[in-house]
Amino acid sequence: MKPAFRIVANREDITAAIRERFLSLTLTDKAGVESDEVTITLSDHDPAAPIALPPAGAELEVWLGYDGQAEQMGIYVVDALDMEWPPNRLRITAKAAPLAASTSGQGSTRLMLQTKKSRSWDAGTTLGALAQSIAQEHGLTPAVQEELAGIAMPHVDQVNESDMNLLTRLAREHDAIAKPAGGALVLARRGSSTSAGGEPIKLPTVTVTPGMVTRGKMKLAKRGHAGSVVARWRDTDAAATLEVTEGQGEPVQRLQQIHPDEASARAAARAELRRGQRGEQTLELTLPGDTSLMAEGRLSLSGFREGADGEWLITEVKHRLDGGGFSTQVKGELPGS
Repeated sequence: MKPAFRIVANREDITAAIRERFLSLTLTDKAGVESDEVTITLSDHDPAAPIALPPAGAELEVWLGYDGQAEQMGIYVVDALDMEWPPNRLRITAKAAPLAASTSGQGSTRLMLQTKKSRSWDAGTTLGALAQSIAQEHGLTPAVQEELAGIAMPHVDQVNESDMNLLTRLAREHDAIAKPAGGALVLARRGSSTSAGGEPIKLPTVTVTPGMVTRGKMKLAKRGHAGSVVARWRDTDAAATLEVTEGQGEPVQRLQQIHPDEASARAAARAELRRGQRGEQTLELTLPGDTSLMAEGRLSLSGFREGADGEWLITEVKHRLDGGGFSTQVKGELPGS
């Protein structure tokens, strides 16, 4: 099979125009808030016919695959241009819409998610209500997983902090991700995806055997993780601060934040315990290009060895197409319990 790509810029197919100058395309898909990114490198070797520079905010649709059956990998907004010489090259970097503002094309948006601001959120505000408010401010549809939506938070201060950073910080406390995608503001547990209605979607699990892997490695971290996690909450009726515990045994990790109710405290303790368990093992694999692999999806390893076989949560996928062919690098970690 022959690798194939297609690029559409502001609704105009430019694949044929850049094919002879094409050097490489790297597409990075990351779990969580970090913006997915595509980098296209072109040869700019002819002074008599330099490559026209795309304007900042130009919209790129990217396809990758084989034998003319490439799959659309997303819509990206030009964020930066880098020129170097010799050899003369132009590198175009674009971020996945809608994290950046697009000035043209079908994905035009007025998002200001990265603008810093200062405000406060009252104690008792639920994670779902906060996400809904921010989504509406930016013209997005809130897509909050049900188990997260009802979590009540303590008083939250947003001081010289962007909405996206605030959401990321709060999501991390509950072992979740916050990410704009497809016109929605998604708030979901790590390892799951969410529809525009907030319903969980199970991403595909891809089975991998040793013969499919070009290169791979696994790391077993020996650092200890908490056997149990203790979180505190304020019982206003009893005028007392109480504790809840998730997990068993030593060592015991105590969270500093005081939560407004028992359910929120328990959710925070459970998330911290899950996070510590997941971080013990990490995985990196390089395979022939495979567009079915995506961040937050799963890998099922079979036939490797004890400790490696089993299910892994994909944290990052990097597709690369260049003169050497089409390859996919995957990073993963153990899914939370």
